[in-house]
Amino acid sequence: MQLLGEGGMGAVYKASDRELDRFVALKVIRPELASNPSILARFKQELLLAHQVTHRNVIRIYDLGEAEGVKFITMEFIEGKDLRSVIARSRNFLPKKPWR
Repeated sequence: MQLLGEGGMGAVYKASDRELDRFVALKVIRPELASNPSILARFKQELLLAHQVTHRNVIRIYDLGEAEGVKFITMEFIEGKDLRSVIARSRNFLPKKPWR
C-alpha cells in the first residue's frame, strides 16, 4: 500500500493482510542479505527472541515468509510518526543547554 521506510536490511511497507483483515508492516529483506545463510540464521534467531517479548513499547512479529523468492517479515502495524521525526521534533522543543 505504501512505503514506510528503507534501511540496511531492506524496506518496510504498510500492507493489508487479506486473510486476517488488518494492516501489517511488511519488511522485505534485501536479496543479497537473504541469500547469505549465516545472516539469515542470525536474523531468524533475533525474530524468535523478539517474538517472546511482550511489552506495550515493542511491536509484535507475526511471521517470516517467502513469496516468489523474496523473503519478508510481517509485523504489527501501528499508525503514527517514525522515530526519526519524533526525535527531530523533540530537539526543537528542548531548551539549549551548554555541554559540560
